[in-house]
Amino acid sequence: MNESKLLTTGQRQVERGQHRAAAETYAKLLEEDPDNVQALLFLGDVYHRLEDEERASAAFVRAAEVYSRQGDALKALTVHRQAAELLPRSPEVHAALGHLCLQQRREPEALDAFGRAMDCFEERGGRLGGLGLIHDILKSAPDDLSAWLRVGEGFSALGHVKEASR
Repeated sequence: MNESKLLTTGQRQVERGQHRAAAETYAKLLEEDPDNVQALLFLGDVYHRLEDEERASAAFVRAAEVYSRQGDALKALTVHRQAAELLPRSPEVHAALGHLCLQQRREPEALDAFGRAMDCFEERGGRLGGLGLIHDILKSAPDDLSAWLRVGEGFSALGHVKEASR
């Protein structure tokens, strides 16, 4: 089956309320072409309609990654923001959005996304994940010695001496 036929079939299934069938159709298309942005966006929409926000967000994140590889930063940011709205308590989604914003030199938005990621890590009780995120952020600002010391002290306090010494 060709790409346009699968897309049309999926759209008809959505119109008829056959969301699970549409998800299968889009998944089949993605098996043939994993970077098909249109199928990823439709799949994300279908999963959202099915109230499966995790899968919807994952489809949108994949679409954002494809847009980013294609050099379409604005579309990548837009789609990744959708993913973050669907999973507001996911530190991974917010951290990835922060990194994407840094790549696009959108520092205020990056800091906001990283802040939300840190809040999510704290809610999970994952201080180590939060420290790892700060460590990644600091790689883009290597001259902030006081921040590096705080990260090192945090790793040390959690017993991660190797990470602290780095």
